[in-house]
Amino acid sequence: MVYLIEGDIIGRTLSIQNKNGEVVAVMAKTKTALLKTAVYGGGSESTIDVAPGVDCSTILAIVFAIGQVGVHYVKDAFANFVQDPIQDAVVETALGNATGGAIGDEGAMEELIDDVGLTDEYDGAMDGAQEHAGEAVEQLEDLAEELGVTDFAEDAG
Repeated sequence: MVYLIEGDIIGRTLSIQNKNGEVVAVMAKTKTALLKTAVYGGGSESTIDVAPGVDCSTILAIVFAIGQVGVHYVKDAFANFVQDPIQDAVVETALGNATGGAIGDEGAMEELIDDVGLTDEYDGAMDGAQEHAGEAVEQLEDLAEELGVTDFAEDAG
């Protein structure tokens, strides 16, 4: 059985239609759930009306699955498009202020690293990064050879 599911963007209502376009179930958040969502950020009470003759367990499984996916989808969308960009901007601003706006200026960064006493850690991290980069290049070269690509550096340029 194929179902078409339509809902509003805030997850207040959900309509489930069969392959003939007939509405077989409707899920709606209760007023209590809407209030809890507005006040506490989450309210899960819903009513589900299922048409006679429709398999209720299938409809419930659909509603629960959409609820689980929807929670993660909204959370991930918020994190990716709101929270992370704000955090990135704050970190960049803080680093810019701490370094006098010299991010990208290697001399200023080395001076900052010396000032906070992290020279050994920085050197170790850079050595490790260079080692891993070298290993990655070797692996890419081996893969290119296996695939028969011999001039991949020239092809990319």
